[in-house]
Amino acid sequence: MLTLQPDMKTLFEQLGLDSSPEAMEAFFGNHTLDPDEDVSEADFLSFEQRLTLARMRDEDAEWAEVVDTMETLLHKH
Repeated sequence: MLTLQPDMKTLFEQLGLDSSPEAMEAFFGNHTLDPDEDVSEADFLSFEQRLTLARMRDEDAEWAEVVDTMETLLHKH
């Protein structure tokens, strides 16, 4: 069985997003969250992507850490 390493690159891949360093940098440069907004409610993500993020956060502690990091980066921009 293949186990995916929980990191930002793999998270982007799981969401169907381009995971190249340039694309990830552009993603964080082009998208922001309001201070009280949860990444699983972001309007720039599809319903499926938001659902995936919510499930990762709720069901898998290792992935929750990466989702939290994504959210933090989106709050900073």
